Amino acid sequence: MNKRSETVLFGRIVAAIALLAFGLVARADEPKSHERYALLVGVNEYEHNKLKPLHFAENDASALSVVLKSAQYHVTLLTTKSASSELKPTKLNIEKQLGQILKECHKGDTIVIAFSGHGLQFEGEADAFFCPADAKPFKTNTDSLVSIGKIYRDLDASFATMKVLLVDACRDDPAASRGVSRGITSASAPPPPQGVAALFSCGVGEESYETPKLKHGIFFYHVIEGLKGFAADNDQEVTFASLASYVSRRVRRDAAEIIGDGAAQSPNLKADYTVEPVLLSKSRSRTDDDLLREEWSDFVKRRKKAFGWSGNGSLKERGPQRHAAWRLEADAGDPRAQALLACLLTYSKEKSDRISAVALFRKAADQGEVIGMMELARCISYGSDVDKDEVEGVKWLRRAADRGEAEAQRYMGLRFEQGRGVAKDGKEAVAWYLKAAAQNDMYSMWCLGRMYDSGADIPKDDVEAAKWYRKSGELGHSSAQSAFATMLENGRGVAKNLPEAIEWYRKAAAHFDPNAKKALERLGVKP
Repeated sequence: MNKRSETVLFGRIVAAIALLAFGLVARADEPKSHERYALLVGVNEYEHNKLKPLHFAENDASALSVVLKSAQYHVTLLTTKSASSELKPTKLNIEKQLGQILKECHKGDTIVIAFSGHGLQFEGEADAFFCPADAKPFKTNTDSLVSIGKIYRDLDASFATMKVLLVDACRDDPAASRGVSRGITSASAPPPPQGVAALFSCGVGEESYETPKLKHGIFFYHVIEGLKGFAADNDQEVTFASLASYVSRRVRRDAAEIIGDGAAQSPNLKADYTVEPVLLSKSRSRTDDDLLREEWSDFVKRRKKAFGWSGNGSLKERGPQRHAAWRLEADAGDPRAQALLACLLTYSKEKSDRISAVALFRKAADQGEVIGMMELARCISYGSDVDKDEVEGVKWLRRAADRGEAEAQRYMGLRFEQGRGVAKDGKEAVAWYLKAAAQNDMYSMWCLGRMYDSGADIPKDDVEAAKWYRKSGELGHSSAQSAFATMLENGRGVAKNLPEAIEWYRKAAAHFDPNAKKALERLGVKP
């Protein structure tokens, strides 16, 4: 090797070493992934009798925890239902848990604090206060309350980059305590320091409403929906600004429509930040609601294919891994999760689980979920881990049928045909079967063929019987295929056609229909 070649080679080696060293340094200097933290507090029950119980504050916090956990937040949830004494929503626990979270925060991290419960601001007091479960709601006992001002100071001292406070704590009639105390509104709360963004549930002179229709406070219901992705901007991110805009519009609308009587609730933000808080990015991760939506769609499709069998493959495949997640979302009030978990529990060997399933079906049914209605009807009609009452069962079944659910319409037809829970009525049975058949329910089509064929409860009509047997058979119903083949063989309702009858018998036999198999043997034809 000549001297020039040696020089070139040496230069390349030095360059390679330099590049390698640069690469190692660059990797060593790469920032750690930014973390997301959340402290969620919901209080329904208070120790002091001057603070009236709330219905859905804890549901607000629990449902919010499901959404944020799915977005990779490290969530600390404090409610009175917590099994851990350290996670009860007392003043000591709230401040202790917040302190621990703030110690974990680094530059670039996000922290979200959410309060749902009662709040107070006293006349002449610049600060506002959230009421923990052990609050003493008096101006002389502010040391028993959680100071919003102190929360701001703690956040200001934190290394976290994005700091968000969500407050729903103006539950009482604001006029009732004017001059003494009032809830926390956007107007009464102290201004946040730079770097903190706060969203309050209502404006001055307004009350924050809960409603059984949503199973939530109106404010946090829409915060949760917004964080599920409905408040995402064009970049598929839910920022503080996009969430505040989404929540404000919908809360104002729902307060007027659901509460009525001139009710007004206008969420308002107070914010001073240079970096827009991004609460979640849909492109970064699928929310648990996305997964639940997929699971629910798969469950419904398989259920329809299996004629309503609740223990279908979807539950067997997903149930063991998703049981805990379904429980969380069911407890948070999602009717889909309630129905999925209930269907899974109906096959438990433990009676307590099966009793819980009935309660979950009822919760889902109360929210208008048709599968919850149908399963509740089944449990009540057959006395499955609940008192048997066929009349009550039909009531729930009719609710689902009136919503257009073909499966429920089919079972309504069966109830009238059999006289179970209602007076036996062939014409009414046919009317319900026709509704389901219009939605391509092949079982209802077979039932129509059978009723017209027998003439037991309606006038016998071979032409109608053959028509419905054929329609059902074309969709794959083996009993209908065999019945239509018999009509072709005998020339009832249709022209006699033995070769075509044999083909229909073969279709039915391929689905293991015993009558079709016997017919082929009788005719001396191979299946």
